[in-house]
Amino acid sequence: MKGNYTLKEIYGSGGARHKLIRLLEQPSIIREVINKIRPAHSKECMEAKKLIGQTPKMLIDVGAYIGEFSEAFLFNYPDTNIIAFEPNPKNYNKVTQMPNVQAYPFGLWDKNTKKTYYLNPDKNADDQNSFLKPKKYNPEKMEIELKRFDSLNINIEQPCFLKIDVEGAEYQVLLGFGDFLKRIDVVQVEVIHQDLFEGQSKLSEIVKLMEEHGFKGFKQMNLTYLDNKPHKSDLMFFKA
Repeated sequence: MKGNYTLKEIYGSGGARHKLIRLLEQPSIIREVINKIRPAHSKECMEAKKLIGQTPKMLIDVGAYIGEFSEAFLFNYPDTNIIAFEPNPKNYNKVTQMPNVQAYPFGLWDKNTKKTYYLNPDKNADDQNSFLKPKKYNPEKMEIELKRFDSLNINIEQPCFLKIDVEGAEYQVLLGFGDFLKRIDVVQVEVIHQDLFEGQSKLSEIVKLMEEHGFKGFKQMNLTYLDNKPHKSDLMFFKA
């Protein structure tokens, strides 16, 4: 379950000064590195707590991959519950091995259906799989089941932290929550700033939907670059 991370992966390539700044901002980094937890994930979990004003009682992890984010959440808040969604059978089997995690072997969407799931053949980019057809690589394919979240019999415990990482399909997933979004306190959405997938979500439509469900603003975290251009970042939408 736990990965092996180099200092470059953890700190970036900004040199000693950058590493020192990161350590001062997040002194728990050494503890996380020892336990093989990604500090970026841990920082987002702690930021969610700040935005909520108390420890989250539940994490809904959409696009759980092999459970790295859920693992960071449990590392910081071991007594909380996690609902995880991961349609890739290989990854799903790893998620089910985690404590306090109720995992579902399907994806979320804006309707109950079956759809082609596109797999990146690059094994070093296995977390870049998507429900949307990619423009940058020739994918492998598999058929998966998709469901609306509000069609499931899941009780949301508040305060609740929702994390979505679905490679361009964030808007459709959010639509599938319906009015359940009003019961979620903080939503973290990974957004893509480059044109990578056909029909990928637009930031403007995500922001509009979040405003309609009572979210007041967002904080940007973990901006990455590809070919010297903004690539992806995580937006944390809050209500308080």
